[in-house]
This record gives sequence, structure tokens and C-alpha cells, in this order.
Amino acid sequence: MKPSFPLASLARASLLACGLGAATLAVAQTAPPPGLPGTLAWSAYDVGSGGYNQAVAIGNALKQRYGVNLRVLPLITRDPRALLDAGEADLAVGFFPEVIAAIVAQGGQSHLRHARLYDTRYVCAMRKGHALARRALTLDAFCNAHHLLVSFSGEAHGFTDEALAGLNRQRRIVLTVNQFFTASRVVAHSDLLTVLPEGFAESAGFGPELVTRELPLALAPVQVEMVWHLRHDVDPAHRWLREQMLAAAA
Repeated sequence: MKPSFPLASLARASLLACGLGAATLAVAQTAPPPGLPGTLAWSAYDVGSGGYNQAVAIGNALKQRYGVNLRVLPLITRDPRALLDAGEADLAVGFFPEVIAAIVAQGGQSHLRHARLYDTRYVCAMRKGHALARRALTLDAFCNAHHLLVSFSGEAHGFTDEALAGLNRQRRIVLTVNQFFTASRVVAHSDLLTVLPEGFAESAGFGPELVTRELPLALAPVQVEMVWHLRHDVDPAHRWLREQMLAAAA
């Protein structure tokens, strides 16, 4: 499993993707082919300490070296197909389980292509000194606690709640936000629990303030993928961008 949220060096710029991990784009390694468009866009969830600031850093680095501009579009759903079909995004990066299932089911008839970048998982996070941090987290303790939910769509229901419903259990969500960074900051200064991608707290600078525990219920692994339209499949410029993403996630 690829470690989540690797730190970027001076020669690499970080792209926070879908709230589940960070891919480091190696902008100083290989030049794009001739004819690269002036603007490349892909869809990503803004998940961390300045997700958009990270996007600006990528764009500046590529523009300075290659004259390339990148634009990151926020998603409020886990379905980027409309953006890709309309040509409003060239590449979607994130956790799109239903979309990937549909692409696989359609096989060669699908007008979309995909490639796995890496896998991660969710853990429970709380402030250091929290009463529940002293021992392994039980299902009863988890359900009886007050929770903060990260929801990109704003809906007060997520994967964790679906898994709890399968066990005939539920939790009390007292606050919903749309960024993991915001969630980490709030949890660090309250008694709320939240569910984060493994490794996020450390890479976002919350390591000294938060502790993580194994979730007391099973959640499916998170598979971060990139998805693009068939029209771009053999385009040299688009292929170059995909190769950069794959190399960074390796």
C-alpha cells in the first residue's frame, strides 16, 4: 500500500486528490511533448492544508519550466463523468467506486478509461488527551461519542454511516465540514471524533495534536484512481500527464 500524503521536496509539487491521499507530481523530471495545451484541468477534492494553494504551486512550477498551466476543479460528488464528457476536465483523480464499477462492467464499450494510483484506508482521529485515546476503540465507544463528518457534498451521511447501518448501529454527527484539514483543526480543539485517511494528520501538520486509532468496524479500502475520456487516450500531451501521475504514485 502506498503511504498516504507523502511530503514534497523542493523539486516536487504536491497535489491533494479527493481527500484520500496526495500524489507528488515530478515536474522536474521529463518534459511534455510538443503541442501540450496551455491549460490542463482535472477534478480533485480540496482536502488539505490549502488544497488550492497546492494546485497553484503545481501550476507555477510547470509554467516556469514548461509553460504549462494547470487548473484544479472542485467536485461535490464522487462522479466526475459529466465533467469529463463535457470536456470541462481532462483528468479526474479520486475515489470513484461506482464510476469504476460502471467502467469495468461496460468493458471495451465504455467511453472512459481509468488507472489505479494507490490504495489507502480510513482511521479514527481525536485530540491527544481524549479519554478514548487511552485504549483500543470499541464499537460502543465509537457510537456513543460525538462526531465530525467530512462530506464533500454536504450530506450528513458517509461511508462510515453506511457501514454502521449494516450493523444496525448509528453515531451522532454534530458537525459537518467539507475538508479534512478543517476537520483536523476542529477535532484538535474539541472532544469530537472524525474519520480521516491514514497518514493525513501527520502530513498536514497535525501529528503533535491528534492521535489515530483503528476503526472498530470494517470499511472497504480506498482506491484512488484517475479517470479520463477515451478521446484523450492516445493524445501525447494527455499521456504525458498521466505518466507523471503514475510515476509520482509508484
